[in-house]
Amino acid sequence: MAVKCTECGAAVHDDSKFCRYCGAKIMQDETVEVKKHEYRFETINHAKIRKEELKAEKEIAKAKANVEWLEQWRKCNEEDRVDNRLQTIGAILCIILPFALIIYLITTL
Repeated sequence: MAVKCTECGAAVHDDSKFCRYCGAKIMQDETVEVKKHEYRFETINHAKIRKEELKAEKEIAKAKANVEWLEQWRKCNEEDRVDNRLQTIGAILCIILPFALIIYLITTL
C-alpha cells in the first residue's frame, strides 16, 4: 500500500522513512503508533474513570443507608425517651400518691 508524501504528494512505499523525490521524512508509521497509543490511553482512562464512578456510587449508596439508619435510630431514641418519661412519671406517682393519701387520712381524722 502506498502512502503520499506530505511535502510533494508523491506516492511512497509504506516502509519508506523518507520521500525518494523530495527527501521529506515520512511520518505515517509514527502517527499510526501515536493514534494507537492515544486510543489505548483513552480506553484505559475511560475504564479508570468508570471504575471511580462506580466506587463513588457505592460510597453514596452506603452514605444514604447510614443516614437512613441514623434517622431510624434517632426516631427510636425519641420514642424511648417519651416512654422513659412516662415510666418515670408513673413511678413518681406510685411513690407519692400513697404517702399523700396517708397524710390526707391522718390530717382529716
